[in-house]
Amino acid sequence: MTNGSSWRSLLSILLLVIAVIRLVVTCSKSDAAPTPLNNFLEENSRELMEASIRSAKMSQENSNDFLYHSYHSLDSLSEQQQRQNYVTKLSKDSLVTIDLSSKIVVEKNNFIQNNHDDTLRMAFKTPKDVTIFIHDLESTKGITDNFKALKKNCQLKIDKSTFNTKSFETLSYSISKENKKVNGFVLGFHKKEYWTFIEFESTKASKENLKEAAIQFLINNVKGK
Repeated sequence: MTNGSSWRSLLSILLLVIAVIRLVVTCSKSDAAPTPLNNFLEENSRELMEASIRSAKMSQENSNDFLYHSYHSLDSLSEQQQRQNYVTKLSKDSLVTIDLSSKIVVEKNNFIQNNHDDTLRMAFKTPKDVTIFIHDLESTKGITDNFKALKKNCQLKIDKSTFNTKSFETLSYSISKENKKVNGFVLGFHKKEYWTFIEFESTKASKENLKEAAIQFLINNVKGK
């Protein structure tokens, strides 16, 4: 497993964006005749910035996949290497706010990742090699279509809907990560167009075991106000 250099890539991209903006501003303020560099920047600054943003997003997505490594692999990293990949091993139980009415207990010795994308609220890995992702999504579609959108790059295979009520649904599924099959079980909570997904994934545990883990997590780790 590589040490991870996503933070360096992101820093380089941000510095590039800043440099491009400064060059454009400097050139636009100049009274001298336009130069080839000036013309290039004026014509391509937007494309350069969009390319930088795409690269930053790709770097972030790669970082978000880091928790698919085994717990043992994460535990073997130095603290500096963990920080570089936005991963922290908790020294005590932590209470994390999910929304105005609920909080989640993330237990001691879990690895929690402090890196997010447009929909990812948080992610952590347990000593039992179960990775838990929490996504928020705004959509009028059903659980299957929404979950397919979240896992669009993972070769998602949905087995079945195991439970279904007006505001709560579950799915059993599998995905592929780094040529490995990952079993999963997701809890989907929704109110009108707002969805929260809590996903339980493992390369070792069966889907039935993940279902049991999800139920126990709801009972023991999800707290109200």
